[in-house]
Amino acid sequence: MSSMVPYGAIDHVYGFPALDAGDGFTNAQALCNLIEATLNLEYIYLRHTSPRSSQTTGTAAGVKGVRYHGYAPLVGFAASLMTLSKTALYFFQGEFRSSLCWNLRPVVC
Repeated sequence: MSSMVPYGAIDHVYGFPALDAGDGFTNAQALCNLIEATLNLEYIYLRHTSPRSSQTTGTAAGVKGVRYHGYAPLVGFAASLMTLSKTALYFFQGEFRSSLCWNLRPVVC
């Protein structure tokens, strides 16, 4: 017999009590994870489809410009900022959440 229990049985935010109560945190968390993963994949795509060399193109004014996806760093920054904000959210939620949501005490969540 195993002493392992599913995580949802310990942390009721991810278990059936939250699902039965209609708590939308896990659904919102899943949506944020999908958006973050999409941004990360978009950054990888943009970064790796940019030209490898520093080829330049001429412009009408005669000023040379570098050919690369200029918004790839912005997408990467947005994905990194989303990762940081989600990490802070998980930390603060754990700090401010009532410890009664854990299975160490009677369930009142």
